[in-house]
Amino acid sequence: MGLFLVGFLYLAQGWVACPLLLCSGDFEANQCAKRSNSQVVVVNQNGCNDNFACSFLTLLNWTESNSSESLPCSPSSDLYFNNTWPCPPRTPLKDLAEGSHPKQCVSSLDCVLQDNSTAVCVCTPSAAQRTGLCRPDKNEALFADYWSECELKGQVEDRDWALFFYLWQQYSVLYITEEKPECAVTVLYEFQQLEKVKKDIVGAYELAAVFVFALILGLI
Repeated sequence: MGLFLVGFLYLAQGWVACPLLLCSGDFEANQCAKRSNSQVVVVNQNGCNDNFACSFLTLLNWTESNSSESLPCSPSSDLYFNNTWPCPPRTPLKDLAEGSHPKQCVSSLDCVLQDNSTAVCVCTPSAAQRTGLCRPDKNEALFADYWSECELKGQVEDRDWALFFYLWQQYSVLYITEEKPECAVTVLYEFQQLEKVKKDIVGAYELAAVFVFALILGLI
C-alpha cells in the first residue's frame, strides 16, 4: 500500500469518558497539549514545529495511559500512497439502524447497524461532549464517492484520491464532530493530512485545466 503511519481511532471500551479539548496560545515551543484538569486537555493553538505534529490519536493515548502534565509534539512526515488502491466488495446494510451521523454513543451498543452488527464508539476532538461518536462503517452511504469510483474502475487509480479516500474513511468521524475546538483543523495531524491531500487534488485539477487551456490556445 505504501502508506506510512497507519492509525486507527481510539476504540472506546465500556462506558466512554472522553476528554474535552480546548485551545490556548501560552505554550512552550513544540508542545502538543497540556492537562487542565482530569476532564479537560488544552491543545497548543500555535501548532508544532516543522517536521513535528500534534496527533489526536497520540493525544488520546496520552490522556488514557500517561500521567505527565504535558505532551510534546512528535516527529512526523506526510502520508502518501505509492500505488493504486484495490476495492473490496461492498457489504450491504452497514448504515446506522437508527439515527444518523454524527451519532453520540457511550459504547458500541449505541452504534447498531442495519445488519445488527455494531460500529465502534470512538472519542473525538469535542470541546463540548465527553461522550463518543459512532464511527461510520466504510461500506455506508457517507463514502458514496469512493464506492462510485470502485464500481466504475474496480480500483482507485489516482494515488492522491486513494490517499484521500483512505483518510476520509479513517478520520471522517473527526470531521463530523460537532463543536470542535477552533484550532483542531489547523493543528491536529489527522486533519492536516486530509486537508493537504485535498489541496494536492485541487492543485492537480488546476494544473490539468491550465494544460488543456494551453493546448486549446496552441501554446504547447
